[in-house]
Amino acid sequence: MVSPSLCAFDPSGSVLVLADGDDLLVHGGLEGEPRWARKLPARIVAVGAGGGSVITYDARGVLSWWSASGEVYASTTVGDEGIALATARDGQACAVVFPDRVVLVERGAASRTVRIAEATAAAFSFDGGRVAIGTASSRLEILTFAGEPIGTAVLEAGVRGLASSPRGTWYATSGDRVLRIGATGGDPHRLTRAGGFAPDCISVSDDGTLFAVRLDERTVIALGDPPGETVVQLVYPDRQATGIAFGAGRVLGVSLAGGDGNYVDIPNKELRRTDTFEHREHVRWLVQVGIHPEAAPPKPQASAPPPAAPPPRPLIASKPPVRQTPEPTPTPPSALRSWLIGGLSFLLLVVAVWWKVTSEERREKEERDRQTQEDIDRTVRDSVKKAMKK
Repeated sequence: MVSPSLCAFDPSGSVLVLADGDDLLVHGGLEGEPRWARKLPARIVAVGAGGGSVITYDARGVLSWWSASGEVYASTTVGDEGIALATARDGQACAVVFPDRVVLVERGAASRTVRIAEATAAAFSFDGGRVAIGTASSRLEILTFAGEPIGTAVLEAGVRGLASSPRGTWYATSGDRVLRIGATGGDPHRLTRAGGFAPDCISVSDDGTLFAVRLDERTVIALGDPPGETVVQLVYPDRQATGIAFGAGRVLGVSLAGGDGNYVDIPNKELRRTDTFEHREHVRWLVQVGIHPEAAPPKPQASAPPPAAPPPRPLIASKPPVRQTPEPTPTPPSALRSWLIGGLSFLLLVVAVWWKVTSEERREKEERDRQTQEDIDRTVRDSVKKAMKK
């Protein structure tokens, strides 16, 4: 993409990656807790995350894989003129975009170069088997990871950003539009037009129902597909958005210049900020926020299992038919009457027991009352007798 995203969200939602100059800042997903930070030898051009790994591409042309504890466990040099980075969801493969080519790199294996003039953006399919590459000349090339062509599409303007959907389609920002393209190319479908803007960074939710774009350096929106009402709108009056990325479960990450970030928890209608690392200055900022989960399309329902196949029909035998056990017959009326009589008897028994217990309780109360009255009368008589003797 023309403006590489400095934000990456592990598909599991466990790690949010931000970059600020040569500082790599890794946070703990929606919790926002700082995990670890590292200073690289050169400016970070783009970041990625997947499979528990963090990936960086820096201005030296070095592509590095970082472990969950913040150690480099693999790296390779691919050239220092790259303008964008795409990573597969499992973090194993990357595509580094150059103005005249795309270098496809698999961790621990030899890289391959695909020559494509005016390349601007790239994205991996959800399964990692295909790569889409956009160009400034409005073309979209779809390849296998081995570099074999699959299909093409011609868009309305130069491609500024690319993303893939779990539905197998591609999303592109082109001119002032957001387009959807089929899995193997073909005619693009217009989703929305952002008049007066030039959207670039784009990301698609893991259920394929939402897409988010950066309209400009201060504005980020998310819409449903098919588009309807705006689901998310963020406007930063005094900060610059440097990237966006969806995590798991309709949570959107936004990176800001200066190394801060926001989480948009769409289902819970919450906007959170990343915590500040101890060695960095704590900064506050204003955001104009609109979060409308009710405007999001419903999540796709899991497909129901196919109905069970009927049991196989028995083969026709040459022997005389064997007598079959007769099928159960419906309950006869006499059995039904017996069941009703039994139920009624049980009910009468319960009523009788209740009546007996109630009667016994009433007699016991009357006996206690009578005994109490006799005690009172006896006490009165004794008192009268004593008074007369005096």
